[in-house]
Amino acid sequence: MNVFHNKVRWRCIFMVVLAVFVSMPCRPVPAAVIDTETVVASVRGGQAREAIHQVFRRADVRASLAAQGLDSAEARSRIDALSDEEVIRVAEQFDTLPAGGASLLLVGAAILALTIVFYAVVLLAVEATE
Repeated sequence: MNVFHNKVRWRCIFMVVLAVFVSMPCRPVPAAVIDTETVVASVRGGQAREAIHQVFRRADVRASLAAQGLDSAEARSRIDALSDEEVIRVAEQFDTLPAGGASLLLVGAAILALTIVFYAVVLLAVEATE
């Protein structure tokens, strides 16, 4: 009879410990549904980031960056710091952008300003001689 009480006692202790562990409060785990657009944007962002990294791996691009004082590792870290939307936008415009960025627009604006100044000086010179 003593052996029976001993087995029952250990089983009761085990059940109490198990009940305590089961009934312990635990933090809720946040779970949410991820929409398709988020997943697609994430995948497109990764693909666009890899495409830009491939361009920056070219020797001529690295040489151009070095000429401007930018290390290729620094350029890589700057690309990685961009958000997915920014990387996608840059990758989509990468083939259509001019090599110097907006320098063509700046050159055109400078030529226009010089032309206006030149005609203003010529008009002032003509009025001064009359």
